[in-house]
This record gives sequence, C-alpha cells and structure tokens, in this order.
Amino acid sequence: MITSLQKDVQKSPVKMTHRISSLVCFSVAHVSTTYVPLLKTAPPRSFDAQDVLVSAMPQDVAFLTTWSFSSSFLNPYSTTYRTLFFFIRQFYRYQLLFCHIFAILLVSLKRITDQLYTERRFENVSTRERNKKGIITMKNLVILGGGYGGMRILLRLLPNQLPEDIQITLLDRVPYHSLKTEFYALAAGTISDSHVRVTFPEHPRLHVKYGEVTGVDINEKLIHIKDEESIMYDDLVIGLGCEDKYHNVPGAKEFTCSIQSIDNARETNQRLNNLPAGATVSIVGAGLSGVELASELHESRPDLQIKIFDRGNHILSAFPEKLSVYVENWFDKNEIEIINNSNITRVEENVLFNNDQPVQSDVVVWTAGIQPNKVIRDLDVEKDGGGRVVLTTQHNLPNDEHVYVVGDCASLPHAPSAQLAEGQAEQIVQVLLKRWKGEAPPTEFPKIKLKGVLGSLGKKEGFGLVAEHPLTGRVPRMLKSGVLWMYKYHNG
Repeated sequence: MITSLQKDVQKSPVKMTHRISSLVCFSVAHVSTTYVPLLKTAPPRSFDAQDVLVSAMPQDVAFLTTWSFSSSFLNPYSTTYRTLFFFIRQFYRYQLLFCHIFAILLVSLKRITDQLYTERRFENVSTRERNKKGIITMKNLVILGGGYGGMRILLRLLPNQLPEDIQITLLDRVPYHSLKTEFYALAAGTISDSHVRVTFPEHPRLHVKYGEVTGVDINEKLIHIKDEESIMYDDLVIGLGCEDKYHNVPGAKEFTCSIQSIDNARETNQRLNNLPAGATVSIVGAGLSGVELASELHESRPDLQIKIFDRGNHILSAFPEKLSVYVENWFDKNEIEIINNSNITRVEENVLFNNDQPVQSDVVVWTAGIQPNKVIRDLDVEKDGGGRVVLTTQHNLPNDEHVYVVGDCASLPHAPSAQLAEGQAEQIVQVLLKRWKGEAPPTEFPKIKLKGVLGSLGKKEGFGLVAEHPLTGRVPRMLKSGVLWMYKYHNG
C-alpha cells in the first residue's frame, strides 16, 4: 500500500489524494459502525462490567482492562471504577463526534477528487470508450445566433426540458437578444439602446460565447469563429439571420446606411441625428422597414426632408391596397415625399441616382431587400432561388439530421418574420427531444399559423393586417406596443 501511494505521489497529486481519502473514509466508517452502537447507552446497574467495557474498546485498550480485572486492580463496583468508566465513555463520545465531522470533510474531499481523477483519467479517451466505462458523455447543442428562433429554442428547453446529458452553447456577437423589429426606432432616435435588448436565460448547462462565425464545417462538425478556437457540435441550429441585399447596385454597400443589425442601427442613429436642420434623407425601399423608419424619423426629426423610393405604383406592395393608400395619405399629410416607380442605378457619396438622375442626399438608408447571412451563402448545401437553405419537414438538412436552420436563412412558404422563426423553433424543439430519446421525430407538423403583421406610423398611429382584416389608426399602434411589451418582459 505504501509503495503504491509513493508511486501515485510521483505521478499525480490528484490520484494520491483520491487514494488516501478513499482509505481514510473506509477506516472512519469501519470504526463508527463497529464501536459506536456500544457507547450510545449507559450500562445498567446489574451488569458484567468487564465484558461490556472490554467489548467497547479497541484491542490494545481491552487487553489492559482485562489485565486490571484479573489482577483485582479495580473493583467494578467501586467509585474509582465508575469514575474511570464515565471518563472513558465521554472520551469515546467526543471521539465519535470528531470522527463524524472528519468523515463529512473527507467525503466532500473524495467527491471532488473523484471528479478530478475521472477528468484526468479520461480526458483523452474517445466518446465510445467513455460509454463503455459507464461515464455520462455530454452532447453539445450549438445554437448560432440569439435571434427570435434561437431565443425560442432556449426558452423551450430551459430550465426543465433539457436532458441531463445535453449542454447548450449559444454563439452570438453581442451578450443579449436584440429586438430586430424595433431597430428602425433605434436608428431614428425615438428609443434608447436598452429598449431593444433582452437578456439571455441563465442555466448551469448553457454556455454563451461571443464572437463572429466565419464558417461551418459540416463534415468535421466544427464552427469556425473569427480570432477564436473552433467549436465542436453534436447538434447544430443555424439562426444567423439576414443581411441587406444590394441587387448589384454599384456603391450601395459602401455609401448607404443599414438597420439590419444593432451595430448598423446605432451607426445610422448617429448619422441621422448629427444632420443639420433641413438636411435630406433618402430611404431606398418602401416595405415595412422603410415605412416605419420614415414615419419614426419624421417624429424624431421633423426638421429633416425625408424621401422614400419605391419600385411599384404603391408603397407596401405586400399589403392590401387599403393599407397602402392609408399610409400614403399619412405621408402626404406629414410632408414625406414618395417617389414611385423608382430604379436606383448607383450610389455615390451624398448622391443617389434614380433612373440615372442624381438626387442629392445627405444620408441614404438602404431597406430594399434582404438575403441570408454570408455563412449560409457560402455553405455547400441545397438552396432555393433566394439563397435560403432547403430543409426536410423536421427542419434539418436532407443529408444531415444533426444540422437545423431556423429563421431568415430557411426556405419556408412564408416571407421571413419573427413569428415564422418562433413557430419553426417550436417544431425544432420537438424534433430534438424525440431524437435525444432515441425515438422517431414527427413525420409531419401542422402549418405554422401567423397571427398577422403590425406596423407603426410614429407613436400614435399605425396599420396592420390581423386575421386577414386590415386595421388602421390608433388600435394597431396600441396592439403593437402591447405585443412588444409582452414579448420583452415575458422572455427577459
């Protein structure tokens, strides 16, 4: 035993501590179970003192006690004997208390060394070998992007639905979930940065890493991060969102502002709010984002001249004509200029070319279309005409059931939206839970139901399409504020 311990000390202090704590814990447990029961009660008035006392003592003390009885050194019924017995019994009681305290400390030490010893021993062992040895192997679910889809997956798995052998790694550029639907207000300056931030949930098996994803290696199951070590995954959910699509317009990327990310919205906010009175702001694209930005900017900076460019005959071409006409009338009343049937051919510094005609602009904001994140565009998988990833019914790649795509990067029947990403995330969670249990996932899912679309025209008016019914005025604006409040404070 001593030789073995000496070798352990030379090889590993952790292993040595593990061996010693195991040995001492066994010894204390043996002493406690052997001698404690005999010391709990006082001896009766009529008893064989020698047998009781001798049986309650270790072997060396018992020998001395037996010798004293045989030599009549102590009379078992004398005061001297009873006093001696009393002190011996008290001594063993205190010794018992000390043993219990010492045992608790040693058990705690042993648990710690057990874990360290196990990690040291199997740190280089493959997953298959670990399973053979009966050790629980943690699988890593990696979620790329803390957007609406990624956030919904976290909220459904945490805190109680996550299996014990699964850990989650969330990778995002910023340490919070951002309300992308409100970036237009942040850019216009009507709300502060804190209004569009929601904290990520906390859990012992949720690890949040910050960085920029540069690529995904599906064959090696690796996530490449800029200036950081790559991350391995067992299951992967890609929810990296979208970027501006510039339609190959020269200078559009270099000379226009964006609201597609919180960083872009902050930069646009600085550009817009640093403009002098009477400056011209041109907004390219009259969809939902462009309309909300124009109306919010008018409320924030009524001293600016705002122009909005649209390719069609009416703005908000995806909405019913009633809503388009209502918003156009609101723009006319508030002196926001609408340029229909526009065709942006190129952009230069402080100049926008519409049908090759220059339009002087102090700031140009681009809201004329989106495309999947560059990581998705570079991924060698099947895609639709818009560059979005084609998926199975279970929302994973057709040739890899461990890679899922959620949100703006997924090819779905509806246009990208926060509601669609959340509905898709709900179904992905069901698939993951089934597959983690070794069960077959659902072969079909019900159609994702979208409740409608709400837009704002400043802080007092709005428009929307709820259950196929168009709404205008104060009611849709109040509904949007309520939905936003519920989402932020229910999820945060």
